[in-house]
Amino acid sequence: MRYSKVDVFKLMQEYYNLPVALRNEYIQSYVREAYKFYKDHGVKKTYSYYAIDIIIRYLIKLGSSWPREKNVLYIAALYIASRHPFSHPNPTSRYDFAKRFQIRTSSINWYVTRITNELSFFKLYDSHSRPYFVDSSGLIHVLSSTLTRSRTNEYFIRQIALEEAIDHNIIADDVVAQLVDKLRLIPPIFRRELRRLILSFIEDYLIS
Repeated sequence: MRYSKVDVFKLMQEYYNLPVALRNEYIQSYVREAYKFYKDHGVKKTYSYYAIDIIIRYLIKLGSSWPREKNVLYIAALYIASRHPFSHPNPTSRYDFAKRFQIRTSSINWYVTRITNELSFFKLYDSHSRPYFVDSSGLIHVLSSTLTRSRTNEYFIRQIALEEAIDHNIIADDVVAQLVDKLRLIPPIFRRELRRLILSFIEDYLIS
């Protein structure tokens, strides 16, 4: 059974399911073109697959108004994919990307901003203020959020049972120590930035 462009949006905008999305001929065309683009430019398959996954999710978020500058979209998605926290140290800038693919840096900037906003990526910065992107559907984000919720619940129970005061900073430090030191989910260079993410999780959880 083939799904139309509209059908896929209805199925996918609330719940992302890649096998369903790939039944759509429009998305299939983007996947084929993006893969060929990456292959022609010597991009590693791991980066290609992740970048294409980002592209698919972004297209679904957009609905029916898809980008015309396909190559720029492919380059921006690749830039995001290549700047996973575990790529650190990664000195490649957007200017380097623009120069490599012979496009304007401003074009990459526009698409990177749109994609990361639409897909709720979280930015981490290293000591040189270089950005790295945490995918909201990726392991780092999901596990960080889950552990934060679990630890926050634990501290609230302790507040009642043991009459202990709740300190958001203590909860955040506890979660960061688990993720960085024990689970090694993220490089230690991002400890301070990860703490910022955890504090935002705590605040969001408490007001939800």
